[in-house]
Amino acid sequence: MDAAKPIVRAKVPFLTLSLELPPKPLFADDEDKGEVGIPQVALVSLLQRYNGSTVVEWQGQAKKYQLRKLPQFIICHIKRFTKTELSAEKNPTVVNYAIHNVPFGNLLPKDALVHGPHGNPTYNLIANICHDGQPALPAGNTASSELGQSTAATLAASTAATYTSDETTSANSQYLVYLRHAANDKWYMLRDLHVEPVMPQMIFLSDSYVQIWQRNDK
Repeated sequence: MDAAKPIVRAKVPFLTLSLELPPKPLFADDEDKGEVGIPQVALVSLLQRYNGSTVVEWQGQAKKYQLRKLPQFIICHIKRFTKTELSAEKNPTVVNYAIHNVPFGNLLPKDALVHGPHGNPTYNLIANICHDGQPALPAGNTASSELGQSTAATLAASTAATYTSDETTSANSQYLVYLRHAANDKWYMLRDLHVEPVMPQMIFLSDSYVQIWQRNDK
């Protein structure tokens, strides 16, 4: 990065907010047991990427992102997967969050809060797309072939066989969707063609991948 380069400001619309997870730990937390603990991070910490002061490095450039206006709905994409020619890895970091009154408005500058029609807006979670398990290994990988042979009989009788559309799905992984029904404020889990009611606490048991938030306008 060249500090002598001029600062360029640009106003661009956005469709989603991409959130970078901290890297996976390389060493075991407990040397005696050889166990690597799963890291945790708060959603509000990940959102600081867009507070206008956090420096983000991208392709040799230093960038800052400042939200100026918040829409009625916000889509957050938690970047869990890293794909290369040799492997597809998933970051298992646990993201902690509340499902009500998350202060997205704290990301706005003071002048936007004062003149904005919604003051300091908060948001409620209405949908949470999660990924369970590990991504599939690349084609031709020995471990992938052995897994396919050993689970062929199981896949024939399991709905998990339908989750093979991309590199993030495999025989032992799947996507789940948790939706909040606005009329009764109850949560439902969607898995393939199965829909069932769930307790709100169940939402936190899977690895969040995409979240949809709705602004509190009441």
